[in-house]
Amino acid sequence: MPCGGHMRVYIEPYLPKPMLLIFGHGRIAETLARLGHIMGFAVTVNDPGANKESFPTADQVLTEGAGYGNLEISSNSYVVIATQHKGDHLSMARALEDNAPYVALIASKKRAQLVIDYLAATGVPREKLSGARVHAPAGLDLGAQTPEEIALSVISEIVAVRRSASCRPLAELKGIRLSEDGMDVEEAKQMLGICSPVFRE
Repeated sequence: MPCGGHMRVYIEPYLPKPMLLIFGHGRIAETLARLGHIMGFAVTVNDPGANKESFPTADQVLTEGAGYGNLEISSNSYVVIATQHKGDHLSMARALEDNAPYVALIASKKRAQLVIDYLAATGVPREKLSGARVHAPAGLDLGAQTPEEIALSVISEIVAVRRSASCRPLAELKGIRLSEDGMDVEEAKQMLGICSPVFRE
């Protein structure tokens, strides 16, 4: 400054939370909402059978079902359809109207294929249905069987899409291997911060 003083400026950028939009209710949807909250998503649940008691960590619980009047889906939205076959084709069609980077259907392969084929037959552009953002069936192959495991596989896939990750095991990508020359034990202790025991008589 002209007077000789100094100023230090601290800038903290504000980044809006990514949005996790869940269509449906039930154990998978409830677990997915909790996991989404833990991962820092703004969670919205939309289903006629949903209530705040079942989704205590959700930021918003809507019960309008297929009306979708209050929904805003953006490029920062991740959409999961867990409607258990109740209007899943309507939810999928609505989700594909906007530019969400991830639209997923929790269903069997047979059911997912039926929904996609039906939407194509009713006029949804094929490029919207065959793009990288449509995940049907939803989730990564974790061998999931329980509702909690299925929800984990879906939220893992969402994180991978959001972070542009490969989903390959870290041990495969950055795995360790034994050094051919070995390591000096005392040097290893220092590097690991291991203190030698002190013996007193």
